[in-house]
Amino acid sequence: MPNAFVLQNNLVAGSAMHCAVFEQDTLVLRSVRKQLTLDELMAETPAGARVPGWSS
Repeated sequence: MPNAFVLQNNLVAGSAMHCAVFEQDTLVLRSVRKQLTLDELMAETPAGARVPGWSS
């Protein structure tokens, strides 16, 4: 794995990756990130950044 790719995608040891080969000579690597739920996103949003009246 090229170090530049690791740094650009904030990868660490144990990070999940999706690999695909196209046309026998093209390798595509994508980092797999956890899909956060709305409740998780709301919990991480600072109270001052929320729109008044909106809730999860």
